[in-house]
Amino acid sequence: MSKNVTKLNFEDEYFEDSHATQIQRWVENRYDEFVETSYFESLDENSKENTKFILNVFFDYCYSYFLVSPDRIRNDMIEEIMLDLFPRKVSADKETFVAFELVVISFLLWCQESNLIESVDNICSTIKLLSTKMIERSQDSSSWGIAKSFFFGQSPEIDLNEFNMQHFMPVKRETPKIGRNNACPCGSGKKYKKCCGAN
Repeated sequence: MSKNVTKLNFEDEYFEDSHATQIQRWVENRYDEFVETSYFESLDENSKENTKFILNVFFDYCYSYFLVSPDRIRNDMIEEIMLDLFPRKVSADKETFVAFELVVISFLLWCQESNLIESVDNICSTIKLLSTKMIERSQDSSSWGIAKSFFFGQSPEIDLNEFNMQHFMPVKRETPKIGRNNACPCGSGKKYKKCCGAN
């Protein structure tokens, strides 16, 4: 691991692109270091395959929804991420949700050991406590958002077989559109807006 890794320790009032980018780079760099550790090696194959995706989404949600950097994550955020955001928004197979607990806990413990994030014990306990419930919600289509429902073809609101796409198709004109300042096609010599287009 690189010696002079700066901790990300901020909490914003408003979303800042620069902080979101900073967190994204931080996760990418830490992931590259994490895969070289015994923490990563101890993960099962499913968890290893899903690690990068889970970490990117997890830390993105921490900032996008709570405006906090990795060192400011709190238990109440973990609960909302695991019981609402992940099951509702993440379009992934069950194995990804099963891997969540092991991946995030292993990564947080490694971060704590590496002095990147302080005191993760309570957060890890909360993750363990909520993991089964998150997996159940991730498989329950009534917990899914509209995008995830569409992704899995489970949207109860719209029957795609009966859906009339013409509502969304552009209208094609038979004749070219007449500009407001063009001469009126009736032949009066007036501008269209002062003649037939006045109504």
